[in-house]
Amino acid sequence: MAYPSNYAYYIKELKEIEDFELYVINSSNYKGNFFQKTLALCKEINRIKPDVLYLTLWMGYNNLVLAKILKVIKCKIVIWKFTNCIDSKNLLLHLFYKYVYWANIDMIYMQFGTHTENALSTKIVDKAKIKTLSRGADISWYRAFKIDNDAVDFKIIATGQDSRDY
Repeated sequence: MAYPSNYAYYIKELKEIEDFELYVINSSNYKGNFFQKTLALCKEINRIKPDVLYLTLWMGYNNLVLAKILKVIKCKIVIWKFTNCIDSKNLLLHLFYKYVYWANIDMIYMQFGTHTENALSTKIVDKAKIKTLSRGADISWYRAFKIDNDAVDFKIIATGQDSRDY
């Protein structure tokens, strides 16, 4: 919660919505090998019985999409995507990604229009399942650092090495 909301996948805003009951699960709290951790996560998810599982796939939660495919968990999956959607030139893998993997994800929030365009041009994901968002600055978070002095301009500079940051 110490990070800006846009960096924390807008969890802060979700917590403020009274109609939502939000649970945050930290996968690093589970011990064991990959299979044991996945099974423990699935048990916790099934205990909570969520309507939606809100994932950041770049953190390694593809296993939970596979758990949904195998019917181990039964909820909608909404993800954040910072890269192009996984696909393959191998026909069997392409069919798996298109009709099994991506078909089991209910909504994808893309961070960049180029990734949305790629997903649509390769027809790996349905247009209705993609929303492109802006990853602009969380102004309310940065305001906490503002110096109350009219004589001093308040300036923010943020940089990044991946040609995506401002």
